Amino acid sequence: MRYLRHRTALRLCAADPTHRFHPEADTVPDDGICTVCGGALYQRDDGDHVRRLVGEHEARLEPVAQHYAQQHLLLELDASGTSAEVTSRAVIALRERSR
Repeated sequence: MRYLRHRTALRLCAADPTHRFHPEADTVPDDGICTVCGGALYQRDDGDHVRRLVGEHEARLEPVAQHYAQQHLLLELDASGTSAEVTSRAVIALRERSR
């Protein structure tokens, strides 16, 4: 879902779509004007498309997850937070499981 949030927050320049601005990484101009060429910025309306792609990915992943779950080899954990937090939770869960 992080990809979905990233993709739908992206602003593109109407004059040159290679000029991209993302609120998490760039300063997005308040006036909606591209700082590179002066073109108008717009937000793509492809949230439904991205949701469909994520749904297709999850549908392909589900049989694999079920296979490993049936063998008791699947470990589920909360993957929200920083990479360090997720890594810490994964290491703890794996250590607990190996006991």
